[in-house]
Amino acid sequence: MKKKLIFSIADAKYPVSASVQHEIMGRVCKDNGFDIGFYGAEDPELQHLNPWLNLKMRNLDKKYGWFCFFSLYQLMHDDDILFKLRAVLRSNLVIAFAVEKMLFTSEESLLKNWLFLSSQFQALRNRDFDFRHKKQHQV
Repeated sequence: MKKKLIFSIADAKYPVSASVQHEIMGRVCKDNGFDIGFYGAEDPELQHLNPWLNLKMRNLDKKYGWFCFFSLYQLMHDDDILFKLRAVLRSNLVIAFAVEKMLFTSEESLLKNWLFLSSQFQALRNRDFDFRHKKQHQV
């Protein structure tokens, strides 16, 4: 039996306001018959410095059935994200990415799509690197 609450994480660095992110995540959740039970924001670049999200992913309260991210962009700075996502799925939770409209219900579904996800992560990293590199040289 699936839980009906979502643990949602907005992206503090994404160039879209928190209210718009919340609305988009809310639509994805409602389309799948869930409600947002917790709403937070995370600075993706600080995940390795501030392990709050990593801790939450490992010890998610059992009243939540889903873990909804706003975008894949939130996880692009995390090199061992596959292991963390697999651990969440092993806990019988569902993982969703609202912008990409991707939903993972099992390890198999995650692994099946891992090549696509990896290419998306790499494309995002490259775009982010190019943007930062250009910005530094404009000074």
